[in-house]
Amino acid sequence: MVFVSGDDGSIMWADQNSESFKCYWSSSIYNSLTCMTSFTGLVYATDQQGAVIVSAVAGAAAGERIPCSALTVSMDTMIPCLDTSLDTSHLAWLSTGKYYLVESGGDLLLVTRPPYLFASTNNHVPVVVHRIDTERKVLEPVSSIGSRAIFAGPVKCLSIDADKFRGIKGGCIYFVEHSCFEASTTRLRP
Repeated sequence: MVFVSGDDGSIMWADQNSESFKCYWSSSIYNSLTCMTSFTGLVYATDQQGAVIVSAVAGAAAGERIPCSALTVSMDTMIPCLDTSLDTSHLAWLSTGKYYLVESGGDLLLVTRPPYLFASTNNHVPVVVHRIDTERKVLEPVSSIGSRAIFAGPVKCLSIDADKFRGIKGGCIYFVEHSCFEASTTRLRP
């Protein structure tokens, strides 16, 4: 099965029996998906307010005839919104931060980037990292990512063992933004 995310925050899927991609998630103009990743065979996504959404794939019932695909894909909000403000305009997004999902060392992490408005001032707003307990559907605070380095961006998020790369600092999160080709680093602080 293949999942594809669009620039508008929509997610489409297709399997080997599909004649075309089918809409899995259609974002509203007020709250679109910002990050998507696979973990333990499921697809997880987060939106502008920090909610975590998980895919559910069901096969066709015995004897049921489905011409295009034998699968049905649905979604469920696993973790409710972290940002409970009702304002989801572009300016509100600048003041509420951004959310990224990344698999790191066998865990699914939700990384919260400091708000852009605070990042440009002298007020230090720390990066917040949570481990997502997919069984209990809760967030657990993370104070250290050890020697790993996380690269978080709008296209892809990944985690690497920084001990294997001399030019990369362990325990850092590198944010790669659309507007520039520079990565900024932030160390987690307990």
